Amino acid sequence: MESAIATIIHNYRKDELQTLLDANHVRKWVSQFDESSRRAILSETFNILSKYYFTDEDINGFLQKVITYIDKVEPDYRHHYYVDIQEQGSSQRILYRKIAYMYAMMHHNYPIVHTFFKDEIQASLSDPSAVYIYIDDGLYTGGRARTDIRNLIDILPENSRLYVFYMIAYSNGLRYAGKVCTNYANMKNISVDFVVWKSLMNDRNQCDAEVDFLWPHKYLFSDTLDTIRYVDNVSKTMNPHYVFNPYDSECALFKSQADGDVLMKAFTEAGVRISNRISDIWFQPLGRNNVSNLGFGAFVATDYNIPNNSPLVLWWGSLVPKSGPLGIWYPLLPRRDNFHTYIEAYKSHRQYNLKNYTEILKTVRLFALDRERKTDAEDRYTLSSFADIDLSRIQAERNEDQLLNYLHKQTMDAIKIIQTVMYIGRDFADQYDTQQEISIPVANPDALVVGWMRDLKAGTGWKSKTVEIEMIYEKASLGTYLSKAFEILGIK
Repeated sequence: MESAIATIIHNYRKDELQTLLDANHVRKWVSQFDESSRRAILSETFNILSKYYFTDEDINGFLQKVITYIDKVEPDYRHHYYVDIQEQGSSQRILYRKIAYMYAMMHHNYPIVHTFFKDEIQASLSDPSAVYIYIDDGLYTGGRARTDIRNLIDILPENSRLYVFYMIAYSNGLRYAGKVCTNYANMKNISVDFVVWKSLMNDRNQCDAEVDFLWPHKYLFSDTLDTIRYVDNVSKTMNPHYVFNPYDSECALFKSQADGDVLMKAFTEAGVRISNRISDIWFQPLGRNNVSNLGFGAFVATDYNIPNNSPLVLWWGSLVPKSGPLGIWYPLLPRRDNFHTYIEAYKSHRQYNLKNYTEILKTVRLFALDRERKTDAEDRYTLSSFADIDLSRIQAERNEDQLLNYLHKQTMDAIKIIQTVMYIGRDFADQYDTQQEISIPVANPDALVVGWMRDLKAGTGWKSKTVEIEMIYEKASLGTYLSKAFEILGIK
């Protein structure tokens, strides 16, 4: 079975990796799991990769379908623009180069297609009668899609047409990104069409449907202390979201559900150990996700890369001996940016470490409580009619307000922390089942803050610093909210 898997993945990042991805490589990877689980892991890994590992030839087939589709619905070649706004070096960039080559081979030197990159895009896209085309290999949580496509819509002319193609797309992320981007495009009267080659189901609230991602049942871990502790920590410090599969539905990825259960249990247990060693809450055992659970659970890859939404055991670590977090696991399909991913996570952890903002939070709470006391005593804004409103007085009071002036002196990162802590104080108790025991203060306050901050970003996104300050300042009970949050987070 090791040789069979190697036959599928042998061209993975073939021009970048120095290690041969042969049977010995697969054997070294699987040997990290308990011997009793290896047969099932190899069997189901082969089964899944046989269906969801996309070779260079598969990708060429997808791109040819893109060309055929566009040729059919938009036959005027002179007005086709393939647009790429991601950073250089990504696997997406390869797709654009390949499709440009395909057009060149099909139409020789006739200049019918233009691929614009990030530094050229703003000056080049100005034709409202044109068709603009965005391509990516995969859509998972929908976060990057929302960011990229909204950025693209910002610079497209009004009344233009945009086609968005994905080789692979998960249902929940596609629905989320599609709704957000379509609503955003409507403001400029831009039509957006999403076209997907391979659709995968990952709606966690569909009890009667098979799913296409790793989502284990709770009973698999009755004897696994590390996983139980991990889930307990997630439940106590963040707002957990469908951590385990509560339904009788099975995973459509597996050939044998019994072997699939063995794989999910082994991947989760090893992923928990990796996550604990990395000490970053967003390195979730089954892949990075934008909600708090065991992880996204994707199981797909291409010759160019594997998404970080896949289980850590597939991609985290290094093929050569390393010290530190990269040296704790030998990956089957190492991502090209593992080191940078860890560095960014480390920077983010330091950036939003609650201890760095404790004094700022205390000062804001002090000013806010003082404002509440004054408001209770004076009832300054009881008016008999709109004619009684003195706008100049209100503006003068704002100009002299200690709280408002102090907020404007803070960085945007500090404003994000203040607003997040404010909402924790206001809404924390309502986010959890009243039957669930939550110890106060929470065990991991940084995890709680970062988790809620991520939820805020996913919900409405961050606006300008001035807008976010007003969101804080307008809360009449700001001091009370922060006082409750201090109890939850253990700020004294």
